[in-house]
Amino acid sequence: MQQAIHWTAIDPAQPDALHIGDQVAFEAGASPILTVVRLEPGCAWVSDHGALQARPLSALRWKADRD
Repeated sequence: MQQAIHWTAIDPAQPDALHIGDQVAFEAGASPILTVVRLEPGCAWVSDHGALQARPLSALRWKADRD
């Protein structure tokens, strides 16, 4: 059975908005869904099962919550 994904808006001003292992996207429900693998001030290193990419927190707008 496939789990439903609910999307929550990320507030980049919150210091604990993201954690290692969170799944994030630029738009809710859009591909690619990226996994956070490293956090730095103002930046998240993400992977879509390929190369790591640094993205500004302001670009990552949605976090997946699975039921």
